[in-house]
Amino acid sequence: MIYRDGRLRIFDRIKNIFKLQQGEYVTPEKVEAVLSLSGWVQQCFLTGDSTKSFAVAIVLPDVLKLGVWCKNNNKDLETLQSMLNDEEVCNLVFNDLKSQLKSSNLNTFEKPQRILLTHREMTVENDTITPTFKVRRNFASKFFVNEINDLYNENLTTLQLRQVI
Repeated sequence: MIYRDGRLRIFDRIKNIFKLQQGEYVTPEKVEAVLSLSGWVQQCFLTGDSTKSFAVAIVLPDVLKLGVWCKNNNKDLETLQSMLNDEEVCNLVFNDLKSQLKSSNLNTFEKPQRILLTHREMTVENDTITPTFKVRRNFASKFFVNEINDLYNENLTTLQLRQVI
């Protein structure tokens, strides 16, 4: 952008990285790409906190693929929420995510230690992704603030919340 007085302003993207408590930097897109290799993932969001020693992830499972799996396995589950309340469905997704992380060349500090399966979708309308489907991290962090707090909470009681490492 060129101002009237001749000054030049350059716009660019901020690097999407975050720093963990021990000083390690994590590139979330790299980890999200590994998680997205799972056939059960529609969307994923990785985040971290500089006061915490590990990263966490929020995953929206692919409802169509899970629906087909449920139909083939005689499970009468039609909504994503009902699927996420089924232990076998959650285990299916988590086991695949674990294997993707295990077979990746990610460093241990890059891998999310806890993952939450959610039914809440990131959309352009709720400002969590751009029209080109890139995650708007600041907005996504606010959108998932309760889920992120649950991930960092020591109480892992729900089916959808798992410690994976």
